[in-house]
Amino acid sequence: MVPMLPLYFLQSKKFYELLFSDEKYEFLGYTPNLGRRIKFLGITMDLYVCEQEPEIVPVKGMHTVVWHVPKSKDVYENIKKTGWFGPFGKYIPSANPVPFIDVQDPKYFDKWSNRKKTYRHSWIKQLEKNELSILPCNLEKFLEHYLNSGLPKKIKKFNYNQMMELVKIYNSDITFFLVKDIKLDKIIGGLGTLYDYDLSQLIKQFSFLDKTYKNIGVGLMDHCVYLARQAGLKHLCLTLINTSWHKARTWNGFTRFKLEFNPIILYFRQSYIKISFKR
Repeated sequence: MVPMLPLYFLQSKKFYELLFSDEKYEFLGYTPNLGRRIKFLGITMDLYVCEQEPEIVPVKGMHTVVWHVPKSKDVYENIKKTGWFGPFGKYIPSANPVPFIDVQDPKYFDKWSNRKKTYRHSWIKQLEKNELSILPCNLEKFLEHYLNSGLPKKIKKFNYNQMMELVKIYNSDITFFLVKDIKLDKIIGGLGTLYDYDLSQLIKQFSFLDKTYKNIGVGLMDHCVYLARQAGLKHLCLTLINTSWHKARTWNGFTRFKLEFNPIILYFRQSYIKISFKR
């Protein structure tokens, strides 16, 4: 049996609350085939982003079902599905790829770049020698350091607003940590994570670091793997990356960093449509 791919965030009811809080919609089905229904000008549209074919929920009037299919490879496959039109187009322009680390793989770091493996080793040694410490903290303490970090102002402003919303939705399932250089008594990094049990994922949502400590970014990633394993989750979600199709120069550094961990990547290269009318 072929293992299922990691679940896309639109299979999470909590993410729906975050993204579509101002819209009227209803849920259809259940994770991993969760969908949402929108009604507009007398037309009912159902949207699914899932690996398996969704079960259609009939409705009176004009009914359109759109099914986007995640893929583990960036290839376009013209696979026909009985009863569906499509696939249409080689990309879904609004859907950036998403990378994941399989935290249940005991050798999850074996395929990381050599530099990443070296930094991981250095991080672990510094923790063992009590040169660094990872400190759980609340939102206020995290923001005190996050907003004074070297991240671009636009990113900090956007993430600040997102943090406020996520704390309301996730409550105790959003956690914050600070990394401290014990000898210098100095905060040198921070991490904000989301536990999404619907998706069986830990989501690495926010982080910052002092760039003079080259191993901290890798160390925070490795700590995320540790947290996900402790919680019995399947994957660590690294959040969106850029592609040649989704040009955004400010994302280039983040994308390169994430890809060096040799992640599983979800691409969105296929979509199907089904249209019906019921009196």
